[in-house]
Amino acid sequence: MDRLCVSYKESVFSHITSLLSNRSLTFQQVLRNSYNCDPATLKEAIDTLVSRRDIIPVDSMNGEISYQPTKNHIRVSSHCFFKSRSSSYALTEQVLPSVDSRFVEDLVKAMGESIPEASPVYSQWWFSSRSYHRLLALIFRYRTPKTPTAFLACPTLGTIFSNVTDSPVQILDVDKILLTKLSFLCSPLATMTEYDAAANVPSSLRSRFGFVFVDPPWSRSQLETFLVRAAALALPGGQVAISLPPVLTRPFVFSEREKFFDVAQRLGLHLTTVLPSFTEYSVPDFEREAYQQIRLSLDKPWRTGDLFVFTKGTSSSIDIDTRTSFTSKWDQYLWGRRRLFLKRDNSCETGAPAVSVMPGMKDLMYNSTSSRSKSWLEASIVSSRNYIAHAQGRKEVTSLLGNIFNSTGNTQDKFNTEPHSFIELKKTIFSMIGISNRANNHRGV
Repeated sequence: MDRLCVSYKESVFSHITSLLSNRSLTFQQVLRNSYNCDPATLKEAIDTLVSRRDIIPVDSMNGEISYQPTKNHIRVSSHCFFKSRSSSYALTEQVLPSVDSRFVEDLVKAMGESIPEASPVYSQWWFSSRSYHRLLALIFRYRTPKTPTAFLACPTLGTIFSNVTDSPVQILDVDKILLTKLSFLCSPLATMTEYDAAANVPSSLRSRFGFVFVDPPWSRSQLETFLVRAAALALPGGQVAISLPPVLTRPFVFSEREKFFDVAQRLGLHLTTVLPSFTEYSVPDFEREAYQQIRLSLDKPWRTGDLFVFTKGTSSSIDIDTRTSFTSKWDQYLWGRRRLFLKRDNSCETGAPAVSVMPGMKDLMYNSTSSRSKSWLEASIVSSRNYIAHAQGRKEVTSLLGNIFNSTGNTQDKFNTEPHSFIELKKTIFSMIGISNRANNHRGV
């Protein structure tokens, strides 16, 4: 494992020097061309290369710092796993059949204004505006006309597609509130189903769809599960398109892909197309907040996914046991577009209500988007602004949250009529959803 991590770091170093071999780039420009490499990891690598004098920082015309190689250290590296990005944009040149691009842009804008903030609980990243156009072109290219199309864990794309197609659309997602909001923007051709991928695909939906698009959470434990579910949805001879983490996302991507393709083969899925860095994602509020804690500003889309398109064979197995149990049950609360989630796993239900900082954290702000840390795994109250905490006495916390989020009056005026502990707890709740004027401008408890 240590050798793998060292090799990964060297790959990042080599990639950066290759990017800078004949030009100067700012950190944001390097980030957008670095195959989903974590911004913190990338910044650390750049700082190391500067300290080694492999690259040097220079002031640019607009005041931003750019980086360029030193004269005695100009080299270009070649890695077989870095494919040309040109294929990523080939489909954008196609004119979508009978689709008004302004109509799509307006629909994307309306959707962004009406749906809740993306949630770290469900690993939600919405596609960027230009990504929707690109993905619509891909679907029209690969799908069989007049056959139903399914969207698993990508309800926003399914919503857009339902408005530009003349065929049935099935949208499946675990987020009930998101589906409810999107239902007002869908065409009558769309059917929405609340579905948790931890469960098998309902028999009524098996082998029904000529094209299935799936945008799974990128944790190692879930990629294979979502592929199995997508294969179960597809017709024999149908297409399955899935977005996967690019090669610099983390050190283990190559070994993960080997296992992933083994599962695909067992499912009877045959790889037909690879589109590197094809899916592009907007920066969600929780990700922006996380990196601000380490003084990295993410203003433009930087995260991309490699898109793999498979064809399902006629003798496919869809009963592979993925042995995955990853889904926790969460109660969800809305304040405008901001969201708060309370885990309901039958623990810490009784006792006095309290919300406390997670062990090892200095306050409630989680300075990462990783779902692998102990703090994240043990957190029981999470917000769409990347605050996480431990909740005790969850029955009473549930009652309190219902009072806060369903109140029609001035909740602040009610603070003085309740016990001090409840007042402090409410302040903490408002702090977690980023309402600073109701939370005494504090981040901790």
